[in-house]
Amino acid sequence: MIYIVDSGGTGADWRFINSKGNFNQLHTQGLQAHQSSKSDFEAVFQQVKDFAEEKPDKIYFYGAGCHRTEPAEKVKALLIAVWPEATIHVYGDVMAAAQSSCGNAAGISCILGTGASAVYFDGEKIVKVSPSLGYLLGDEGSGADLGKVLLKARLENKMPKDLAGFFDKRFGSPDEVLGALYAAENKQKYLGSFTRFMMQHMNKPWMARLIYDRFSIFIKQIKENFGDKINEVPIHFTGGVAFYFSNLLRQVANDEGVTVRNISETPIAGLTLYHQQLIESTSK
Repeated sequence: MIYIVDSGGTGADWRFINSKGNFNQLHTQGLQAHQSSKSDFEAVFQQVKDFAEEKPDKIYFYGAGCHRTEPAEKVKALLIAVWPEATIHVYGDVMAAAQSSCGNAAGISCILGTGASAVYFDGEKIVKVSPSLGYLLGDEGSGADLGKVLLKARLENKMPKDLAGFFDKRFGSPDEVLGALYAAENKQKYLGSFTRFMMQHMNKPWMARLIYDRFSIFIKQIKENFGDKINEVPIHFTGGVAFYFSNLLRQVANDEGVTVRNISETPIAGLTLYHQQLIESTSK
């Protein structure tokens, strides 16, 4: 039995694949190495133990920040404490996106969800990572970035009056929203929550322009960071922001001379297929 976990800022998707390649699935609270507490991990792991029909032989955990050694080791230790007999593999969310969208082929894999990132994948490993400064200093085009820019426009009275009215009715006065932001335990997630409002008002030219401009910055960055590779390999996107704003994202990319291949909401379906194919190849 193999457990696959794709854990982001807002939720975690689990797939349980048996030796025949058949699977079951579960959605839980998201787990992040740098933000979730030990008790958060333990509560989710107990939920998984109650749900899963078999103990795992292998666990593949993909999570934000886990491309770095310290967070990966933290998550691995917590997994081992619950499933000591399993072989544990911990990877970053960028590897999840790469394996899901590229499979065993080379490609540029981008994430636009609560956060943002982009990597060049050679079919086996990540060769180059586009620098990411996190939601405080970067992550242009991500949910947190879009929410931050939207909120800033409202606080500075730069939002059109009709949109400002809808915004205040939904979220409260600017002072109330600012207070909620500073009180939020997970500020990145809170900022990202405004994307639903943005999606509902995409028909407003001002809103569409705001999103277009943030996507444009992201596309320009990957063009600069990956150079000629942009035109040599497929470019794929994963993440809720990329998925729900896909038409606008494709328009921005096209205007920048970039062709986007696949856009998926989450990597879990592609990851499941990837590991099912591994099971099939090793069982032959």
